[in-house]
Order: sequence, then C-alpha cells, then structure tokens
Amino acid sequence: MRKSKGYEYYYCRSYIYNKECTSHACQKKVIEKDVIDIINKYKEMIIEVDNKITEIINRKEVSYDVEILKNKIKTNEEKKEKYIILKNSIKDDLKEKLITEEEYWEYNSEYSKKINELKKEYQLLENKLDKLNIEHTENKNWINQFKKIDKVENLDKLLIEEFIEDIVIDKNKNLKVIFKCEDKYFEAVDFINKHKCDIIP
Repeated sequence: MRKSKGYEYYYCRSYIYNKECTSHACQKKVIEKDVIDIINKYKEMIIEVDNKITEIINRKEVSYDVEILKNKIKTNEEKKEKYIILKNSIKDDLKEKLITEEEYWEYNSEYSKKINELKKEYQLLENKLDKLNIEHTENKNWINQFKKIDKVENLDKLLIEEFIEDIVIDKNKNLKVIFKCEDKYFEAVDFINKHKCDIIP
C-alpha cells in the first residue's frame, strides 16, 4: 500500500515484485468497501446453504457428514483407479519402446507413491466414517464460524486472517475474494444439488 495526494492505494504486488502484471492501483477505501460487501453477501449465501442442509437432513433423515465423507471416499477410489491404470499402461509403453527403462522406473515409483498415499487416505476416511453418527457436525464447523460474525462494517486484520485466503484484483480492476472455506462451500453446494434442493449459484 502506498499514499498519493492524500489517498491510500493498493498496487499490484505481481507488478511490484516481478513485473508479471501491469502497474494498476486501486484506492484503499474503494477496495475495502467492495471486500466488506462481498463478505456480507457470502455470509448470506452460507446461511442459505445451512438452511438447505438442515431441510435435507430433516426431510430425508440423512447425515450431512456421512454424505460428505462418502463423496470423498468415492473421489479417492476414482483417483486410485486412475493411477493403477497409468501404472499398468507404462509396461506396454516400455515394451513398445515409447519410454526408456529409466523413465519406466521413474513413472513406476511416482505412480506407486500416489497409490499408497491414496490407500492411506482411504483408510483414514473409512475410519472416520465408522465413528460418525447423525448428531456429529464436524463438516459444519466452518458454517458455524461464519455465522458467528456480525454484519461487517469495517475490515480488521483478525477477520481477514481467519476467513480470507487472498484478494485478487485484475488489470481491469475486477475484484475476487478467495475464502479459506471455499472448498467446503462447494462440497455443501454439491450435497444440496445432489439431493435436488434449490440450486445455489
């Protein structure tokens, strides 16, 4: 941040540090107002997500946490299968002399490592699933944290550190706030859409 003619400006750090972008700047108060608006809107969306999840659980008697873990297990199995196929395919590549023996062992080692990592992750997910019950709310902790904050009027360091991963402004001064809970938010939206509740953008 720099000052000019009595105003404070944020400058593109990619430009300042390595000249990878343009030297665009935005007034501090303008950015902060936009960020505040985005945070408050995001909280409204999260409250809507929470209401939809509660509606689904009450209507269908399903556990949100169990569903999320099952989806993670399914994704894990799909990834593991992909690496098993890749590992098997390099045998044919070696026979056809499409890769060298040295390359074969490099790929073999890499794919074996990925498969073992996914097997360990799978076991952890399965163990977690075994311990879950309908009252468990671990996957909704991020929602509860967000719901605790009052309507944001001013930005402060603690709020930014707790909830925001990054703030990005492109050369056209379009602003994007990347929240730390973004992955969990999309998991929740997938859960809602899967149960054919109203689709949330």
